[in-house]
Amino acid sequence: MEASGMAEARRPPHVAMLVTPGMGHLIPLAELAKRLAARHGVTATLITFASTASATQRAFLASLPPTIASMSLPPVDLSDLPHGASLATFMSEECVRLVPVLIGVLTGLMETTRLVAYVADVLGTDSFDAAVAAGVPRRYMFFTGNLHWLTLILHLPELDDTMPGEFRDLAEPVRLPGCVPIPGTEVMSALQDKSNPSQGRSSHVATGVN
Repeated sequence: MEASGMAEARRPPHVAMLVTPGMGHLIPLAELAKRLAARHGVTATLITFASTASATQRAFLASLPPTIASMSLPPVDLSDLPHGASLATFMSEECVRLVPVLIGVLTGLMETTRLVAYVADVLGTDSFDAAVAAGVPRRYMFFTGNLHWLTLILHLPELDDTMPGEFRDLAEPVRLPGCVPIPGTEVMSALQDKSNPSQGRSSHVATGVN
């Protein structure tokens, strides 16, 4: 093995993690990074969004062990989104618009670390395009919801094709493999209006997973 190859092999594996806005997204990914470091010697970079930068977030990031670095993506103008757009739509659209910047970030990490994987949560799956473009060898979705939510997301394309109208108007409960039937009115609000693009029913959920 050449000297450069030996040096590369000695570098710890590195994972880049995209943290979509909110402490509820940051904390689980930070815990995953800690476990990867403790159990497998992996280092990580948490990539955050400027839209949710706060003193609380900065203090939390500063408290993480030295094996976990962090960086913030630049602000994005979302003023053109329709009035009444859901929070999930804002998150997903911010992610999409940052793909060109993220390609540069991941390309830089490919050059300076032994970047072996890229991780995003369910609202950040549109960013996988950036990981592909940068040549990151593996891409993973980190899902922290329950089984019912995951099963619903995976079956959304099928439900859209076979279910007339809206979930809230169904006479019978929604039946999913391995799950308790759920009344249509209890399906999450972000999936309740097919005609409203601000709900992002397929854009940030179904197409991001399938």
